[in-house]
Amino acid sequence: TSPEGQCLWDPTFCANAPPGQPGQPGGTTCFAINATVDMSGCQYTQGSAMIDVRPNCEGSLYLPGTAMYAHAVAVDPKCNVDYWSGCGAGGGDNSVSFTATGSCTAVAHMHYGN
Repeated sequence: TSPEGQCLWDPTFCANAPPGQPGQPGGTTCFAINATVDMSGCQYTQGSAMIDVRPNCEGSLYLPGTAMYAHAVAVDPKCNVDYWSGCGAGGGDNSVSFTATGSCTAVAHMHYGN
Protein backbone atom coordinates (compact mmCIF):
# COMPACT_ATOMS: atom_id res chain seq x y z
CA THR A 1 0.00 0.00 0.00
CA SER A 2 1.00 3.61 -0.41
CA PRO A 3 1.62 5.88 2.61
CA GLU A 4 -1.96 7.08 2.12
CA GLY A 5 -3.26 3.50 2.51
CA GLN A 6 -4.15 3.02 -1.15
CA CYS A 7 -3.58 -0.35 -2.76
CA LEU A 8 -0.86 -0.07 -5.39
CA TRP A 9 -1.17 -3.58 -6.81
CA ASP A 10 -4.70 -4.64 -7.79
CA PRO A 11 -7.57 -2.99 -5.91
CA THR A 12 -10.03 -5.74 -6.86
CA PHE A 13 -7.93 -8.20 -4.87
CA CYS A 14 -6.61 -5.92 -2.14
CA ALA A 15 -9.97 -4.34 -1.24
CA ASN A 16 -11.25 -7.49 0.48
CA ALA A 17 -8.02 -8.57 2.17
CA PRO A 18 -8.43 -8.95 5.93
CA PRO A 19 -6.32 -6.57 8.03
CA GLY A 20 -2.74 -7.74 8.45
CA GLN A 21 -2.86 -10.04 5.40
CA PRO A 22 -1.94 -7.89 2.38
CA GLY A 23 -1.29 -9.90 -0.74
CA GLN A 24 -3.76 -12.60 0.20
CA PRO A 25 -6.86 -11.78 -1.88
CA GLY A 26 -10.07 -12.01 0.09
CA GLY A 27 -8.35 -13.92 2.88
CA THR A 28 -7.28 -16.71 0.49
CA THR A 29 -4.96 -19.28 2.00
CA CYS A 30 -1.72 -19.34 0.06
CA PHE A 31 0.60 -22.31 -0.28
CA ALA A 32 4.29 -23.02 0.34
CA ILE A 33 5.62 -25.01 -2.63
CA ASN A 34 9.17 -26.30 -2.85
CA ALA A 35 11.26 -28.59 -5.05
CA THR A 36 14.03 -30.97 -4.03
CA VAL A 37 15.98 -33.92 -5.43
CA ASP A 38 16.39 -37.53 -4.36
CA MET A 39 19.90 -38.37 -5.53
CA SER A 40 19.84 -42.01 -4.37
CA GLY A 41 19.89 -43.18 -8.02
CA CYS A 42 22.96 -41.02 -8.74
CA GLN A 43 24.98 -41.40 -5.58
CA TYR A 44 28.27 -40.06 -6.91
CA THR A 45 27.14 -36.64 -8.07
CA GLN A 46 25.17 -33.67 -6.78
CA GLY A 47 21.97 -32.16 -8.10
CA SER A 48 19.33 -29.58 -7.40
CA ALA A 49 15.70 -28.84 -8.16
CA MET A 50 13.99 -25.49 -8.28
CA ILE A 51 10.60 -23.89 -8.78
CA ASP A 52 10.57 -21.73 -11.92
CA VAL A 53 7.59 -19.53 -10.97
CA ARG A 54 7.80 -16.33 -8.95
CA PRO A 55 5.72 -16.36 -5.76
CA ASN A 56 2.42 -14.51 -6.26
CA CYS A 57 1.19 -14.30 -2.68
CA GLU A 58 2.64 -12.73 0.46
CA GLY A 59 6.16 -13.85 1.28
CA SER A 60 7.27 -16.79 -0.81
CA LEU A 61 3.81 -18.31 -1.18
CA TYR A 62 1.57 -19.17 -4.14
CA LEU A 63 -2.12 -18.55 -4.79
CA PRO A 64 -4.36 -21.61 -5.28
CA GLY A 65 -4.60 -22.61 -8.95
CA THR A 66 -1.21 -21.15 -9.92
CA ALA A 67 0.40 -23.00 -12.84
CA MET A 68 3.67 -24.25 -11.39
CA TYR A 69 6.84 -25.25 -13.24
CA ALA A 70 9.95 -26.89 -11.79
CA HIS A 71 13.14 -28.43 -13.12
CA ALA A 72 16.00 -30.55 -11.83
CA VAL A 73 19.62 -30.88 -12.91
CA ALA A 74 22.65 -32.88 -11.82
CA VAL A 75 26.35 -32.05 -12.08
CA ASP A 76 26.86 -35.28 -14.07
CA PRO A 77 24.91 -34.91 -17.36
CA LYS A 78 24.30 -38.70 -17.38
CA CYS A 79 22.14 -38.33 -14.27
CA ASN A 80 18.57 -37.30 -15.10
CA VAL A 81 15.08 -37.41 -13.62
CA ASP A 82 13.62 -40.92 -13.42
CA TYR A 83 10.28 -39.61 -12.10
CA TRP A 84 8.69 -36.80 -10.07
CA SER A 85 6.51 -37.24 -6.97
CA GLY A 86 4.60 -34.89 -4.69
CA CYS A 87 2.41 -31.88 -5.54
CA GLY A 88 0.60 -33.93 -8.19
CA ALA A 89 3.73 -33.73 -10.34
CA GLY A 90 4.51 -36.73 -12.51
CA GLY A 91 6.52 -37.83 -15.49
CA GLY A 92 10.14 -38.56 -16.24
CA ASP A 93 11.35 -35.33 -17.80
CA ASN A 94 13.83 -32.98 -16.16
CA SER A 95 11.07 -30.33 -16.19
CA VAL A 96 7.58 -30.74 -14.80
CA SER A 97 4.38 -28.71 -14.50
CA PHE A 98 1.52 -28.95 -12.00
CA THR A 99 -1.14 -26.79 -10.34
CA ALA A 100 -0.84 -25.29 -6.85
CA THR A 101 -3.56 -27.01 -4.79
CA GLY A 102 -1.89 -27.11 -1.37
CA SER A 103 1.44 -26.74 0.38
CA CYS A 104 3.79 -29.44 -0.86
CA THR A 105 7.24 -30.44 -2.08
CA ALA A 106 7.85 -31.76 -5.60
CA VAL A 107 10.64 -34.36 -5.54
CA ALA A 108 12.78 -35.18 -8.59
CA HIS A 109 14.01 -38.78 -8.23
CA MET A 110 17.28 -38.92 -10.16
CA HIS A 111 18.99 -41.89 -11.85
CA TYR A 112 21.79 -42.66 -14.28
CA GLY A 113 20.45 -43.08 -17.82
CA ASN A 114 21.67 -45.47 -20.48
